[in-house]
Amino acid sequence: MTGNGKEPEDVLKEVVSSLVSQTERVRITKTTDEEGILFTIHTAPSEVGKIIGVRGGVIIAIRRLFRSIAREQGGRISIKVNQPQ
Repeated sequence: MTGNGKEPEDVLKEVVSSLVSQTERVRITKTTDEEGILFTIHTAPSEVGKIIGVRGGVIIAIRRLFRSIAREQGGRISIKVNQPQ
């Protein structure tokens, strides 16, 4: 749980939804293993570029934010963007 009482998955969905036009297509899947949590972002193929950003700037910022959240909780969070073919 984050400092605002929300689960990291919910915060990630809010952040991603604020970036895309087709918010109803945003879906976050969560996988947990011994290395930590992996969140995979799924959205419309036409929206992937908005999540990645120019030279990866947006996804880098999102990953930094969640690294900080994970550090606060004593764990590890990784984020992957699903890029449908």
